[in-house]
Amino acid sequence: MKNILIVVVFSTFFLASMTSHAVSKQALVASALDEYGKVAGAWFMNKRCNYIQGQESKTFDNDVTLITNALGNDLGGPKVLYMVQAGAKKVTEKPKYSDCKGKSEEIFNYGYNHAKNWSENIRNMQSQ
Repeated sequence: MKNILIVVVFSTFFLASMTSHAVSKQALVASALDEYGKVAGAWFMNKRCNYIQGQESKTFDNDVTLITNALGNDLGGPKVLYMVQAGAKKVTEKPKYSDCKGKSEEIFNYGYNHAKNWSENIRNMQSQ
C-alpha cells in the first residue's frame, strides 16, 4: 500500500472551488481538519439518533476509520484528531440537536455524504 498524503486527497475534491491556486499546506491541513470535524460530528449524531443502521452504519464506521487513520498518519499521529473529535462530540450534544431532526439531520447528511466521497478518494489512491 502506498503512503497516502491525505491533504492531497482532500485537496482533489474539496479545494477545487477555491479561486487561489497558491494554497499553503497549512491552509490545506486546516481545511481538512475542519471537514474532519464535520465527519466526526455526523458520526456522533448517528450514534445518538440512529439515522442509519446495519450494514450502512458499519460502512460509515469504516469510512470514518479510514479517514481518521489516513489523516492521522499524514499529521504524524492522532492527537489533534482526538481534539477535533472531542469538539465535534461536544457540539452534537447541545440541546438544540437533541431532537434528531432539522439541523441535526442536516449535520448528519453532510458529514455522511462527505465521508463516503472522502473515503472513496482515499481508497482509489491506495489502489494505485
